[in-house]
Amino acid sequence: MEKNKIICHIVGADSDDKKLILDFCKKSKKYDSIDLDKLNDEILKSDEMEKLFKQYNRFKKSNNDKYKETFKNMTKYWEESLVIKVSNLIANKKKTILVGKNHHFRFVSKKIDFDVSNKFILNKDTKMITKNSIKNNIEKNINSIANGAYPLENLDFNKQHKKLLNFEKAYTKSGYSKINLKDLLDILKFHQKNKINGKGLWLSLNEEYNVGSLIHPNKSKIYGFTDPVLSLIESFNFQNKEQLFEMELGGKSDKVKVLNIDSTKLDQLKKSRYIYYVSKENFIPISKNNTLKYNTQNSVSILDKEKIDNVYKKLKDLKVIE
Repeated sequence: MEKNKIICHIVGADSDDKKLILDFCKKSKKYDSIDLDKLNDEILKSDEMEKLFKQYNRFKKSNNDKYKETFKNMTKYWEESLVIKVSNLIANKKKTILVGKNHHFRFVSKKIDFDVSNKFILNKDTKMITKNSIKNNIEKNINSIANGAYPLENLDFNKQHKKLLNFEKAYTKSGYSKINLKDLLDILKFHQKNKINGKGLWLSLNEEYNVGSLIHPNKSKIYGFTDPVLSLIESFNFQNKEQLFEMELGGKSDKVKVLNIDSTKLDQLKKSRYIYYVSKENFIPISKNNTLKYNTQNSVSILDKEKIDNVYKKLKDLKVIE
């Protein structure tokens, strides 16, 4: 699977959401979508999986420990099949949007970690989703319900709502950020038109890394900036950072003209930092029309670096603070 081809993974999308995403991809001509739910359904209904499932049930009912090995084989078959299907569907000249669940058919905590740049879970009204799901269960299974052959827990609001909340919790713990679909599509639409000048973005950290190595996200996103000054300010614990600077517009790129930091807080800047110029391929804007700050949940490659012994002195030399 070609690196950096999957721009994002979206979970929590219903059929209407998927149609919006598919229509967006067709109009943009820059993105392509892959429906993981559809692929999972194909795998679980395949002849091989049905054969393994029958074996599993037979061993389980007879208390034969071979059911454990069979379950491992089911998991292996599912993992390998899904990875191959996704890899075969990735377009050569487009960025891919994965849509749907990537977790195990039995355990939501076990997931296939595709090489994804950004991970999102759609921000929705969970109570309304639960109500609609129960309504759909009733409409589709009315005869089974009437004959007492349908599991009543699928009609229990509290149980189904708790199940949905646990689903969301499992994904957010894995680094998925909540977002409205419209906002995400607006960001992707802006991203396809917006060109980042140069080969990379700027990132400032306390830790030292070697040029050519990778910086990995540590339980949070990596933020990159078009101006190194902004990356330095991001590395300090200032409130309302977006109000601390004025930009000089024009030229090849926008630059910080002046920093408006309270004089009582300037001493905080008298510390060292490492500033890195990192590859830009994995990044998308943090919001629509934002050309300064980008984020990714994937590892980034270091193209260049500089050690700054005293950030305050560096900013004084750049004449962005008095």
